[in-house]
Formats: sequence, structure tokens, C-alpha cells
Amino acid sequence: KKGATAVEGGCDVGARTWALADLLGGALLVDAGATAVQRTREHARLNGLPDDRFHVIHKAVGATPGTVTFTDLGGASTLNRVLEEGQTAPVGARTVVLERTTIDAELQRLGMRPSYMKIDVEGQDLPALQGAVATLKSGCVRLVKFEHNHPDPVEPVLAFWKKLGWLVFTLDRERITQEPAGIEREMNLFAAPPEVFAQLH
Repeated sequence: KKGATAVEGGCDVGARTWALADLLGGALLVDAGATAVQRTREHARLNGLPDDRFHVIHKAVGATPGTVTFTDLGGASTLNRVLEEGQTAPVGARTVVLERTTIDAELQRLGMRPSYMKIDVEGQDLPALQGAVATLKSGCVRLVKFEHNHPDPVEPVLAFWKKLGWLVFTLDRERITQEPAGIEREMNLFAAPPEVFAQLH
């Protein structure tokens, strides 16, 4: 509803938040890419969005605070990603080490209670969600959009939502479905508390 706040983890250049900006009371936008963050801040400034309500942060997000090694393929490439232990960067890509925070920590610092979260952090969606558990349990969030990157198994993230008591669904030709085959197949998935899901039909 108008005046609500949102979280965009892995915001790239913030396009999805800016599309809703006239309805939002504020947002937390986080990205590990330096160029993406720079462009997001430029877009906010050009659209007259105050930085005391639209917070753009240059950090990675995960389950715990720390540091990560992140690839830099140039510009605001959506192929940049966190390197797991033992992984090597693509040929020609440089790497940077930067701070990892949690969504819970940033929201607590800012005093924000978001209604909506969008998580798109290139294979790190489950750790990012694990770092937002306190917020998800607080009752303020009504809908989360996240990604299932193939060929990663979907079962761990489904178990995460089941433990919280939330329902996972996706869209099939604009129809809401909880069919396991559809959830396994689709990249874009959603989760909502049962009382919210009941209102979506």
C-alpha cells in the first residue's frame, strides 16, 4: 500500500524500486557492485528521491556479517557474483574484497519495517534470506520475491520457508501456482505468509 517500504537485495541499478517509488515511503537498496551502486544513487538523485528515505548501500548480503570476494566484470554486469571458497574468477575478471552485512542488521540500523523484499543476489539468495529471519518473523513483510538459480537444488530454500510457515509459489502464464514442477522449473519464486497468500487468489 502507499507509503510502505521495501528491500531490494541485489538491486543492480534499482530499476524495480524506482518503478514503485511514487508509492513507497522509502527503501533499502543493497548491491555488491560498485558501479551498480553508483548508478543507483545517480538515478535516485535524478528522480528527486531523498537519501534519508531511499538508502543505497555498497555491501554484499548474506547470513552473517563478514567479508566476501566478489567478481568485477566491468560496469554494472549482472554476471558479477560472490566467489565461494575454492572457486576462481572467470578469465579476465578482477576480484574485490568487500564487506558482507545482513538485511536484518541494516534494517535495524535504519529503523525500517519493510512490507516487501526482492532478493536477487546471483545464487546467494538463501544466505541473504537467512540473514533476514528476524525481519521475516516480525510480521511486517507481506511478500518476498527471490530467485532459484538452476542447477542449484530448490529443496533447501523450500525447507527454509516451510520452517517459517510461509507458502512458496510462482506464476505460470500469470496464474499463481504451487505445483512442485512449476516451482522447480521457474527462476522467479515468491513467498508469503498464509494469511497473505489467501488474499492473492
